[in-house]
Amino acid sequence: MRRLFFLILIGLSSVAFSFHNTPLGIFYLYSVDGVIQIDITFEMSDFLNEQNVQRVAVNQAFLETYLDNHTSFVFNDKEASLAISIIELQTDHIRINGAFSGVMGPIEKIEIGNTCLIEVLDHSNLIQLDLNETFRDFGMHKGRTEIEILY
Repeated sequence: MRRLFFLILIGLSSVAFSFHNTPLGIFYLYSVDGVIQIDITFEMSDFLNEQNVQRVAVNQAFLETYLDNHTSFVFNDKEASLAISIIELQTDHIRINGAFSGVMGPIEKIEIGNTCLIEVLDHSNLIQLDLNETFRDFGMHKGRTEIEILY
């Protein structure tokens, strides 16, 4: 019985380890008091390697330029600007929080362009939308850099 337990435990830990090593960026969009917010998480090593920079070069201006060049967000046919409010440079991750200005009324359509870290082998960006009382998620990668979502 103990052997079975340890075999199951080893199997589960190897599955969990392989998921953590999957190159993934997460973009979580949600609304707070009518303002569309976004939380973004990148793997630190993937970002530094793709950008060919040292950690000390990563600051708010660098990340704002990077996101301006690699993402676009259009809500109800109107392009929105992302204003970054918080950046956390952790040991293994870069975490960014921001909000979109100029987004008005209920969301009926979102168009997203995202080429963040697509030069990293097997990298995907997970877009999570928690809007209009509905949760949806979409994978984006080198072969799928634009999506359109209708509500």
